[in-house]
Amino acid sequence: LDLDNNSILCFSQDRGALYFNREAVALFGYSSDEISDLEIDDLFTSDAMEVITGKSTENVVLQDGSIHTQLNCIHRNGKQFQSDAIINTSVTMGGIGYTLVISPIIEGAEDKLSSYVENNEQRMLAVEQSINTILEITRNNPGLTSDITTTDHSDTSVSSEDDKQLKREQVVRLMNAALACWEHVLGKSKLDLAEESGIWQVYIDKSTPTTRTLDKYLQIESCPKNPRNQPVINTAEFVLRNTQDATSAYRQTLKDDLEAFRLSISGV
Repeated sequence: LDLDNNSILCFSQDRGALYFNREAVALFGYSSDEISDLEIDDLFTSDAMEVITGKSTENVVLQDGSIHTQLNCIHRNGKQFQSDAIINTSVTMGGIGYTLVISPIIEGAEDKLSSYVENNEQRMLAVEQSINTILEITRNNPGLTSDITTTDHSDTSVSSEDDKQLKREQVVRLMNAALACWEHVLGKSKLDLAEESGIWQVYIDKSTPTTRTLDKYLQIESCPKNPRNQPVINTAEFVLRNTQDATSAYRQTLKDDLEAFRLSISGV
């Protein structure tokens, strides 16, 4: 997939990013380790989801069932740009997701579009096989990586959704406890935390530094549906190390929340 000249982006049914090929990483400006924190709304304007899910009446449906359209994209630096896109539904681990192939080569020429659709079928087969293989390996060997979160689609019970919601609430609570301890004990800012820890990316939006990804983890409304455990734990540990000589209720709260979170994700 990295040899493909087009940008290939794969998303789960809940809009979370599963995979970017090399061209997609370059096009949107994100590093590979940032991908798992991204959602569709981070990369496209608000009207994109209606188009991607096939609900827009302006969509052009191709002969293979995919959608040819134009999307308003958002670069990591905040700049917007428009691009042609082929949108496909794809099956990953038994669930329906979305694969977007963004390319400037199709601009109405029928011969190019016909050739592109033919290649698209082969590409989608490769995408589904590759993503399913990656997710299957990760699900069966969770120790291989802490950054990829997989979902067992055979379990569609309400309790599974409740568990996800509980985890998100714990993540937000722990991150806010870490930030509160950092600010009150050390008198430093959220931006200082991101820069000094090196855990969270600092973005430059119109010459102003921001902590866009860290900010998502501070509110339940914006917290990713499948938040990454390790950056959250690393943040709490970093703050505790830097405040180890302090006696503070904020530090004790952070220690308690971190211990509770560790127990929760270990299944105890």
